[in-house]
Amino acid sequence: HTMAEAVFPMRRAQSQWWPHCLLLSLLVLSMVAWSEQGVEHRLARRMDMYRLRGGADLEALKQRGNSLFQQGKFADARKVYSEALDSTADHKAEVCQAILRNRAAACMKLGEYQDAINDCTEVLLYDTKCTKAKLRRALAVDKLNDKSLFPMGYRDCRELLHEGEGGIGHDTLKEVKRIFNRLRNEAVAGLKDEDLCKQIYDDAAHCINYRKLNLIDWALEDLNIALNWLDDNKDGDYNGTWAQKCLEMRLDILKQLSQYDALGPDLDKIIELHPQNITYRLMRCKNWESCERWKKCLVEAKAISAQTYGKPSIDELTECEGYIKRMTFFVEKIMGGRA
Repeated sequence: HTMAEAVFPMRRAQSQWWPHCLLLSLLVLSMVAWSEQGVEHRLARRMDMYRLRGGADLEALKQRGNSLFQQGKFADARKVYSEALDSTADHKAEVCQAILRNRAAACMKLGEYQDAINDCTEVLLYDTKCTKAKLRRALAVDKLNDKSLFPMGYRDCRELLHEGEGGIGHDTLKEVKRIFNRLRNEAVAGLKDEDLCKQIYDDAAHCINYRKLNLIDWALEDLNIALNWLDDNKDGDYNGTWAQKCLEMRLDILKQLSQYDALGPDLDKIIELHPQNITYRLMRCKNWESCERWKKCLVEAKAISAQTYGKPSIDELTECEGYIKRMTFFVEKIMGGRA
């Protein structure tokens, strides 16, 4: 009573009602809270029902479009697929990706190759491993014959070729090989110097990064195209930015493959371009050690240790000292100084 009178000043006779007022207030507040929770619950239920109904509608439209497609009514099928896709803004759902693939197939039948490419590209944004989307996009690029799209087309073909017959079947694989060779040859034809090197570098990088499988054999074949062209037409001039990138990538690949005999000439070329690069010089020391060219390795290691090419880091100096110790042993003890 004392607290109630302090907060709500009233006469003593009336103060006996404050507990009832408090109880009534609590009851009203709890009812409001329950009502709000009920509204939220009902809204959530309604959204779930709409979501389920929308999924069912999309599936029904997809089946209807498929039926029209099988009847050869490709324009009608495309219209139904478009109606399904226009009914939702979220195309990440599996059913929407299937509808996009099917609409691309309908567009292919209608000769609308750019639309087919667009649909397949959207599918591959959500599912980079989708074989059907890659195949249809490659086929559409081949039909559209837009040279600017050839790299995208033959890279799709290359991924399909990597998957083999298990993913697309024997006959389709033969067609993919044909498309790959045509698109690749025509895309590279006429390119020279830095344009050729950039295109080849991008192709090789795509091979290495594809699903992180490190397809270095294909990447090496690509790089050989550009670098052999420079050897034949530019007397081995690697001064261009993309030419050097190609050379550096081939160095990394040959190093991974432990092809030390092939590694030597590339190291000589890159060191000629960057004579102060100690990393490349140490790499050449390792190459010479592997090829048992111990005196050359010893001379190079001593020059690096003497800071002839600049100041090496602590790690580089430690590696260099290891070469000096091992090469001195091989030259003096094993070869008697005649290595």
